[in-house]
This record gives sequence, C-alpha cells and structure tokens, in this order.
Amino acid sequence: MNTCGYCGIEVHVKKNGLAYCTFCEMDLFKEDIQENGQRKWLKINTNVLLSDAKQSTSALMEKDSYFLISLLRLVRAERKQVYNLMRLVNRGNRLQGGFEASLSDVKADYQFWKRKAYVLENILREQSCVFPVRITDQLLSTMLDQIEQDKHKTMDSN
Repeated sequence: MNTCGYCGIEVHVKKNGLAYCTFCEMDLFKEDIQENGQRKWLKINTNVLLSDAKQSTSALMEKDSYFLISLLRLVRAERKQVYNLMRLVNRGNRLQGGFEASLSDVKADYQFWKRKAYVLENILREQSCVFPVRITDQLLSTMLDQIEQDKHKTMDSN
C-alpha cells in the first residue's frame, strides 16, 4: 500500500507518479511516497572532513543535522588550534619581532574558522532552534543510533 512519507496515511499514486495526501493537503513527489507506513529514508553522510567547511553557506544549508554537527566539531577544533597558534606567534612577535606577516596570516585563518563556526551554529539554529554547545563521540553515536532506529519504525496508517 502506498502511504504518505510524512503522516503515514494511504495515498493513491496517479499516472504521473505524483500522489495527493488529504491529511497533509499537498501533492507528494515520488520520493515522498512510501510503502506500508514506512518513514522516508534519510541519507546521512557520516564521512565528514574539515575541507567540507569550505563549501558555501548555501551549500551547507542543504546538509543534514548530523553532517553539520560533525562538521561543527571539526571546525571548532581547528579554530582552537589556530587560536593557540595565533597566541604563540603573537608572543614570539612581542619578544623578538619579525613575525608580522605570519601573525597577519594566522589572524585571517582564525577569523575564517570563527566565522565558519558561526555559520554552522546558525544553520543548526534555523533547523532545530538549538545547536550543541559540546559535541562528543557519545552525542554523535546517539544521533546515529536514533536515525537507525527510526528507519525501522512505521507510521500506523489506520
């Protein structure tokens, strides 16, 4: 039985591959139509790299919460490393001088990672009204477990 991927009620697929959900009051595309009350399949990317942060804000806005939280963790770690490097270069410059160019580069890097962290936090705020202050292995593992469990839950169509 074809069901709506949002509410789980039975829908009838038209010849054009679309269906209309009377409860949600909207047309459903092929990817929104599920079988027997199954939830929509979520594509979760667990392979997150720091280089992913160099994507544009609009590209990052298309990513799922798990990806964004994982990336935020990497960006915060990089920001912290660059901050510590900036302090070290700044101290060397005060003691000996001659580090002005390096200090300028490190400050620019720090600003980049700080801004990227803000971008990720704000995208997460828009998606779910909050962003995690502390991101641990346990948090990410729990998220993946919940995603896996939800895949197997159906929505009762009665």
